[in-house]
Amino acid sequence: MLRRGAKELVQLLRTPVKQGAQLQYVATRNVNFYDAPNGPAVEQVKIEDEWYNRQRTEFNILNKQPSKADDVFIAPNAVVCGDVDLYQKVSIFFGAVVRGDLNTIRIGENSTILDKAVVHAASTSPTGLNAATIIGSNVTVEPHAVLRSCRIGDNCIVGARSVVCEGAIMHPES
Repeated sequence: MLRRGAKELVQLLRTPVKQGAQLQYVATRNVNFYDAPNGPAVEQVKIEDEWYNRQRTEFNILNKQPSKADDVFIAPNAVVCGDVDLYQKVSIFFGAVVRGDLNTIRIGENSTILDKAVVHAASTSPTGLNAATIIGSNVTVEPHAVLRSCRIGDNCIVGARSVVCEGAIMHPES
């Protein structure tokens, strides 16, 4: 019974629809549906309008909330959360994570955090210094780099896949 019903359905779907007919056959992503006069059988929603398909780029962690200047760029799939301060013209690119859940993170003006880099801070530092992560101005953190509870001076470049651990200090222009 099911096979016969399935064969009839396949034959029905393969038959062409007349030009003057009210129904129009539409195929999308191997799912067949009809555009009926009262609306489509399956509604398609643009990704921009779908609330559950969007990733939040900025969010609070407990009472810690990120603050940023007006001209900051945060990519749609980057994450900035917790106690994070972003100054003028900071760019956080695709897949990067800036996580200030345990301590403060400050990123100076004109700095760039590139693809899939991770910047976070420990709650305490074994060196006795403040465990906050402080990145100076005009700094470029290249892709896949990891910065944890360190201080990066002005005009520095942190190379791709670098790991800068707790208590490390990069002097300006290095």
